[in-house]
Formats: sequence, structure tokens, C-alpha cells
Amino acid sequence: MCKCRSHGTFLLFGLQSSHLNICYYHQDLHRRLLRLGSRPGF
Repeated sequence: MCKCRSHGTFLLFGLQSSHLNICYYHQDLHRRLLRLGSRPGF
């Protein structure tokens, strides 16, 4: 087992997971803004 290869896949996985977290965060923020905007009297 090559350490370099495992490190590369670990790095790639870390980048993908952080990218997914950012996407989920933006979706949640967008939903909150929509909820605030659709509230009557706002």
C-alpha cells in the first residue's frame, strides 16, 4: 500500500466533503431567507 496514494485519496475526500458542507450550508441559508420572506407582514 502506497502512502502517497492513500494521502491523495484522503485529500480528495476532504475537499469533496467540505464542498458538500458548503452546498448544504447555502441551501439551508436560502431556505431560511425564503421562510423570512414568505412570512406575512414582513
